[in-house]
Amino acid sequence: MIFSILFTSDVVVLIIIIGVLFFIRAVACIPAYLRPVWFCKKASERKISYVRALPSVSVIVYAQNDAEHLESFLPNILTQDYPEFEVIVINDGSTDHTKEVLMNLQKDNPHLYQTFIPEESRNLSRKKLALTLGVKAAKYDIVLLTDANCCPISSEWIKTMARNFVPGTEIVLGYGSYEDKKQWGESYRMLDMLYRTFRYLSCAIKGRPYMGSGVNLAYRKHLFFENKGFSDHLNLHFGDDDLFVNKICTRTNTCVELSSESRMVEVFCNNRQAWKEQKLRYDFTSRFLKHSPRFFYRFDWFTRYFFFAVVGFSVYKGFENPLFWIVAGTAVLLRYIVQLIVGYRIKKYFPIKNIPVAIVMFDLFQPIVDVYFHFIGMLNKKRNYTWKKK
Repeated sequence: MIFSILFTSDVVVLIIIIGVLFFIRAVACIPAYLRPVWFCKKASERKISYVRALPSVSVIVYAQNDAEHLESFLPNILTQDYPEFEVIVINDGSTDHTKEVLMNLQKDNPHLYQTFIPEESRNLSRKKLALTLGVKAAKYDIVLLTDANCCPISSEWIKTMARNFVPGTEIVLGYGSYEDKKQWGESYRMLDMLYRTFRYLSCAIKGRPYMGSGVNLAYRKHLFFENKGFSDHLNLHFGDDDLFVNKICTRTNTCVELSSESRMVEVFCNNRQAWKEQKLRYDFTSRFLKHSPRFFYRFDWFTRYFFFAVVGFSVYKGFENPLFWIVAGTAVLLRYIVQLIVGYRIKKYFPIKNIPVAIVMFDLFQPIVDVYFHFIGMLNKKRNYTWKKK
């Protein structure tokens, strides 16, 4: 009798709505974040084909006042376990002792070369100009790009990236992460960066590539010139990686490399500031991306907040019928358990700190944070252009 009184039609409707939201997330959203994990498992089981004869590679490193980084990290690139490669560092008007560091390293590394950008290069994206000079200077067909503040995790970075250039493959998307620092909110930022990276890597694994990251990116040199380099977006400071990859990638010419040996760690003095700048940068350039699954991730946001709205309504209705509290509490607990399972599955292959706290914070605030950065970006969008757009 009491059960029939409490178990009203409103409770049934609530259970159905929550069940539908769980189903949508389980079928549409969660697989998108687990696909890179499944890919790593597939690679570890040797179910992916690689080239037998490793191609010669030109590594292009962009540097701007990165003398300390070059001194610390460039030797890790110069001493890679690889049969034939060269390293080209493009010095973008550095005012520190970058030139001296490179000259000292060149004494013991004949495969290291350096070039620079003229200071008078004004109304251009200096990084795009630097990379263009680097690609032109490269003597090998495969170019592998990174930044001076990046350090390869292993001595097999070049090998694991280059092994993917089987016939038909022209672009290889690698993985990059921040150096872990003891800063407030670091767990949230690391998880936010991880999920942002997983979005485009997951799409590429599925055969729908749409962008990549310049800290760990390889492509064939001829592809750069056949597509006229960065000519489509010379009026933008950014886009040397995401917009360029978006322009040249297809369903069949792009692959992903996610082995632990292939990863890059990006080092900043302040991860919080670097994270903010990258959020603003990618928010701006995302509007120019073709085939970007923005609708899907906005749908993810919508279903997430709709779930919390339903839970909030259930808490309110619980004062009339306590069964609403039980249903809402059970739904929140199940959601958190599922999120934890996903988080720990990811952690098996990709490092995540403080998973229980990070997942709760990310689940609650990620859409709000993204909307905030979008708003800030709209107010300051002129700074993204190399000249004033009429």
